[in-house]
Amino acid sequence: MSKVTININIKTYLADYLRAQHKSSPVIFRKNCSISLLIRDLLVKQPANKAINKGNLSIILPYNNIKDPRIYNYLSENSIQIIEREIYYEFFAVLHRHMKKYESKMTKENSLKLFYELFHLNEDDIKFDTLKRNFRRYLNKKARKSIKSFQFVALF
Repeated sequence: MSKVTININIKTYLADYLRAQHKSSPVIFRKNCSISLLIRDLLVKQPANKAINKGNLSIILPYNNIKDPRIYNYLSENSIQIIEREIYYEFFAVLHRHMKKYESKMTKENSLKLFYELFHLNEDDIKFDTLKRNFRRYLNKKARKSIKSFQFVALF
């Protein structure tokens, strides 16, 4: 079975993250991962008046019985935005796990530098301070949730 490759245009840091995460270009998602299933659901037949997508991320479509990738191999701009949002959420979930893992072993700055190196990120694409602020907001939100749950339990 020949492999079908599609190209999508997403934020550069997300494309770099996926290539590093999957250690390949074009990216090959596991068959049952959430992004692969999302892509499968969003694939449609190539419209006659639309050109083939050009982009900064190449993805190999896995063969499946539901939608043959030789026929269903087009993603609309709206579909690409939905996929990009899912990748964005995964990116920050991985960032949060990484920061928590190294929280007691190194400073936040060194942990972020390691994250940049692991995923081949570039300061021009996503600022260091943006990731640092995001992690701080994540910790603050988590602390507020634990305080609320503690207050709720204390009432009973």
